[in-house]
Amino acid sequence: MENALNKTQNDSKIAFLGSEILLNDQYIIYSDQPLSEHNSYTCLGFKARYIEEVEEDNLYALVFHPKTPPRLDLIDAFKNLHDLNLELLLDWGVVEWSQPSSRRIVTIFRKIGVEPLFKKKNLEIEPYIEEELINDVIQPLYHLLDNLFVRGATHRHINPSNLFLGETTRRQVILGQCVSIPPGFDQPILFETIDSSLAHPSARGNGAMSNDLYALGVLLAILVMGGNPLFDLKDEEILESKIVNGSFLTIIGTFKLPLGLIELLRGLLIDNCRDRWNLNDLKLWLDGRRLTPKPSISAKKSLRAFVFEKKSYYQLDHLIKDIMVMGSQGLDVLKSNKLHEWIKRSLNGDVLAVEIENLYVSLSSMGTISNPEKILSRIVFLTTPNFPIVYKKLIVMIDGIANALVYAIDHSEIKQILSEMISLRLPVNWLAAQKSLSSHQTKLISVFEKLPISINSSNYGQGYERCLYEMNPHLPCMSPLLYDLAVLTIEDLLPCLERIAPKESQNSSPFDKHILAFIALRSKGGGESIVTEFRLNHERNKVSLAILKLYVNILKKTKGGFFPHLAKWIASFSPLGLVSYKNVNRQNEILLKLNEAIKKGDLIAMNDIADDNKLIEKDKIEFENAKQTYVTIQKFIQMIEDEKQNLDKVVRFLGGKIASLICLVLALIGSFILLLVLI
Repeated sequence: MENALNKTQNDSKIAFLGSEILLNDQYIIYSDQPLSEHNSYTCLGFKARYIEEVEEDNLYALVFHPKTPPRLDLIDAFKNLHDLNLELLLDWGVVEWSQPSSRRIVTIFRKIGVEPLFKKKNLEIEPYIEEELINDVIQPLYHLLDNLFVRGATHRHINPSNLFLGETTRRQVILGQCVSIPPGFDQPILFETIDSSLAHPSARGNGAMSNDLYALGVLLAILVMGGNPLFDLKDEEILESKIVNGSFLTIIGTFKLPLGLIELLRGLLIDNCRDRWNLNDLKLWLDGRRLTPKPSISAKKSLRAFVFEKKSYYQLDHLIKDIMVMGSQGLDVLKSNKLHEWIKRSLNGDVLAVEIENLYVSLSSMGTISNPEKILSRIVFLTTPNFPIVYKKLIVMIDGIANALVYAIDHSEIKQILSEMISLRLPVNWLAAQKSLSSHQTKLISVFEKLPISINSSNYGQGYERCLYEMNPHLPCMSPLLYDLAVLTIEDLLPCLERIAPKESQNSSPFDKHILAFIALRSKGGGESIVTEFRLNHERNKVSLAILKLYVNILKKTKGGFFPHLAKWIASFSPLGLVSYKNVNRQNEILLKLNEAIKKGDLIAMNDIADDNKLIEKDKIEFENAKQTYVTIQKFIQMIEDEKQNLDKVVRFLGGKIASLICLVLALIGSFILLLVLI
């Protein structure tokens, strides 16, 4: 939601009142009064109240871990949803928390349920009779789901552990909140459809209203039976039974349902989502229109078993479920003549067997043979298009990839598999294998078409991080530098960098891949060009200047401000510094001006000083002229040196001649004198 993205620190008006933290000038959160019953792996619960109502005791706050934010894409939809049958989300925001440089996303809820309907997981309750079930459960939850559907939201956490009794003497139920955890992450397998049950918990996705209606069907069955008959079964056993026997038989078994509820539960528990009852069908049933549920088109069963590793399989779906994560071993089964013959003879699948063989040959001829996991995935798409995407040992729903990318930040193996999955275009292949797509899935085609380019690029602002923010447009910046500060918007970026600069400037870079990808996608009107300019400057070895211009461009798009710690961090990061003039006097003069701007934290002034193109060009021209002058002077000096050497030779030559002449004259004079004496 756009509103979610605009929830900045200033908007939240945060303040400390000792152990009391003020949110949005309306709520006080008591950081010294934890409520452990609201704790989960994503957040911690604390007592809260309205600032004007001292005695208010039915509010609580959830304070989120920085790496597990709430469902920010839907949080405003739930905030505005005033439904008496759903725990009410009153508000949310970002607050200062515990550490000096820590900020946390916080949600405020009002408790409206008296107590959990099931106090223990395996607790048996008095079964709901048909009239009670309709009036106290089905009617209110139908209206709640209808409200969610209008807002394009799903609950994805409908199960007995999240069900509460209202304040009346009746057993009217209230559904707990669902924004604090990723969709489907904490949902028991029993309440998940077959396809989402196969997926990794982090990758089950928001799903559609049909997922919530399926979970409602399971919940109604448990309420009418007075407990969960499958409590002692393992998840794998439940999933296998659903695939082999169907959800209705797995859950209901031999229990004798009231006649009036049989068609309802059959309709809600149909495994094929296209045949499952929708909200309109449920409304018609509530209005007294008795419907005949569409017969569930279950997987074909053979009379003769296909045996693999001493286990007998009578359905292709059942076999695929067991071999889809087995890599080359699973591929050997799928391409075997034995399986093809079984498909042809026992499942009347002549066409399918040929399609499997043709696909294997086609992929092998394209050089894919070296990657058996990819071939296995593509054949699984062909044989069981209702199953989610599988690659190696990871299974994801198409709309669960976004959440999986967030989860994988701290799980390197999953991160690597997801990167390969996207690079190999498996999401695109899965979408192409579907006979029909929902409107949401259709929109995903264009997204997944461009992600392989991003994931394979080493350019700044691309790579895994680009895919992360592309798929999660409401995600806070998950940079290791900033994730503890809940940076939700581009306006939050520079103030939060300023906060960490004093302790980070000695041992880290003022930017990273997360920050660059965040800027590229969250900076309205030119985020991509800002990062491109950064990359070009960085490649020219102007590192500090590249960083400075990056943040100046952000500053010009926000409310401005001064950031002295960040300024110092940027200026000291690169050994080459921000400015380098050849003229020593000019260099010293510029450095003085630059240091003044750094002290003020004026990034724009720093940029103007460091990136004065006219002065840089003048210095360059003067330096070139100085070099030419130097060369000329050097030549002149060399000429003088050469002339000096020639003069020495002349002097030595003339000196010799003169000496010889003098000697000759002296000899003649001596001879003349001697001659006179003799005469």
